[in-house]
Amino acid sequence: MTSGSGKQQDKNPISYSVVFALAERQVVLEKSAAESPTARQAAISCGMERYFPELDAQSISLGVFGELVEDDYRLQDGDRLELLRELILDPKEQRRRRASK
Repeated sequence: MTSGSGKQQDKNPISYSVVFALAERQVVLEKSAAESPTARQAAISCGMERYFPELDAQSISLGVFGELVEDDYRLQDGDRLELLRELILDPKEQRRRRASK
């Protein structure tokens, strides 16, 4: 899990994307900020709840390019912030169930 500040200085403008996906639908929001936000700040302020009302940006797990990050991780220019939903079923269990059919 990555923590703390990224390489980007807080005072430089950045562009980043925020992604959330369900099995049937994915939304990617392109964002920019005058200063580098934390991952949690970006998750809360991105407006993803307009597309997924059930989303809780206050507590959802966060990742950047597939790696879990802490709330205080500072986004860098070009980052893809991923809002990570809970797995409904473990992937190994899913494969077992498909194989037994």
